[in-house]
Amino acid sequence: ACRSGVLEQTGRAWEWCENTFHPYDGFKAFPYPEYSQPWFDKNHYSLRGGCLHTRRVIKRPSFRNFFEPDKRHIFAGMRLVF
Repeated sequence: ACRSGVLEQTGRAWEWCENTFHPYDGFKAFPYPEYSQPWFDKNHYSLRGGCLHTRRVIKRPSFRNFFEPDKRHIFAGMRLVF
């Protein structure tokens, strides 16, 4: 928590999202299509943000990654909204 009593909003754990991992409009998988295209299979879901071990230069709420929801990911979590 900080002085205002607000907990850190991003950066401790990847945030699970309800949507499947899919390419953005206009995405081009070049020069490595095998790095991204296999994960756009509707079995992988989006993770947002980053975790304690994500490089600072890419850690932000808009940064996304992917993972399968039935697998355990040590640095993934969820955010509760009241």
